Amino acid sequence: MINNLILHFHIGPLIIILSIIFKIFPPKNINWLYGYRTSYSMKSQAVWDEANRFSVNLILMVGVIVSIMQLILHFTTNEKIELATAIILLVVLLISTIFITEKHLRKHFDQHGNRPTPDSHLPT
Repeated sequence: MINNLILHFHIGPLIIILSIIFKIFPPKNINWLYGYRTSYSMKSQAVWDEANRFSVNLILMVGVIVSIMQLILHFTTNEKIELATAIILLVVLLISTIFITEKHLRKHFDQHGNRPTPDSHLPT
């Protein structure tokens, strides 16, 4: 029980630590191993850089939210509900970061991965 509790309280902080590492050492070049990798984020170096800059901030917020929720749940529910709720929250929030990041990228880049010129306009 104590081991599960210790492991459980590492979920949010681990996400925070990983996001700080990604913030300090972002992937410099488009690759299939390290960074925010979707077909759209890999269209150009500019999209890649923006995707990794933007998504790491969202993931940092996810880590903070999950950590706060873990503390609240620890004092208000039993261990099984606490762990299940934290994991569900983590998964939902991490999946949400993909949709939010993709929407952000499409707002700032065209379908070819280029920033719009002042006389062009992006589809909404």
